[in-house]
Amino acid sequence: CIGGWILFAIIVVLWFPLVFFSVSTSLADPISIDRCEIKVRLSNYKELYQLMTNNVREPTTDEFSTDIRPLITNASFASNPREFEQADIACIHLLGHIGRQWTISFSALHQLKEELKNYMNNSRSTILQIYFDYSFIRNGQTSEQDILPTGYISTLSETHQVPLTKENAMLLLRMLTSENQKQTTIIISKLMPKFIHLLPDMIDKNSPFYPQDVRLILRREKQLLWWDISEVVTNDWKNKCSFDSQALNLITVSERAGAQSKSFNLISKLLIGMFT
Repeated sequence: CIGGWILFAIIVVLWFPLVFFSVSTSLADPISIDRCEIKVRLSNYKELYQLMTNNVREPTTDEFSTDIRPLITNASFASNPREFEQADIACIHLLGHIGRQWTISFSALHQLKEELKNYMNNSRSTILQIYFDYSFIRNGQTSEQDILPTGYISTLSETHQVPLTKENAMLLLRMLTSENQKQTTIIISKLMPKFIHLLPDMIDKNSPFYPQDVRLILRREKQLLWWDISEVVTNDWKNKCSFDSQALNLITVSERAGAQSKSFNLISKLLIGMFT
C-alpha cells in the first residue's frame, strides 16, 4: 500500500507540471502593442515608405466574435492552441499618404535606373526584390517572480519580400525617366502580411499570414518624387478590423508572456508545501 502511494506521488510530481504548463497561459497578462513600424524598400535603396504609428486598438466585440475568432480557429498556430481573448488581438492602422518626399540621392537614382534597365534586358543575374519590413514595440506587465521585469519593452521584427515583376520595373523606369509623367501606379502582389502571430520573443512565420496585394503610387511634383501606399482591399478582409481603404491595416494575435514562470513559481510552492 505504501509502495502504491509512493508510485502515485511520483506520477503526480512528473505529470502535474506538464499538464499545468499546457493550460497555464491564462495566468499570464496580455502584452499590449505600443507602436508599429512599417518600411517598404526596393532592393537596398532609400525606403519608398516608412511610418511608425501608435494607432492600435482592440477589436470591437462584434469584430472579434464575428470576424476574428473564426479566423483564429481556422489558422494553424505553431504554439499550443488556446482560447484567445479580445485583449490578445490588435488592429493596427497606418496612413498610406504620409506627405514625405522620397529623398533618394541623384547618384542612387541614376544607379537604380541602370539596374531597372539591366533587369528588363535580362542582363542582371539577380532579381530585384521589394521588401516589406514590419516591427512591433510591445509593453508588458508581469509579476515580481517572473523572469521578465515589470513594464518590460520588447521589439519583434521580421521581413517579407517578393520579386519585382518586369512589368512593374518598366512602369517604374518610365516614371523615373520621363519628367512629363506626373503619376504612375504599380501593384505588388502578396507583399504585406495581413494576419500576424506574435510569440513572446519572436514573430511566428510558420502560421498563415495571408499576404495581401499593395498599391504603390509614385507622384512627381516638379523635380520632387513622392510615394503613396495602400492595400488592395478584398471582400475577405473588408470587415476585419479595417479602418480605411487608403491605408495599411494589420491584425496581430499575441501569445502571452510570463505564463511558464508563473506556473513554475506556483508549482514550486505546491511541491515545497507537500514535502515540508
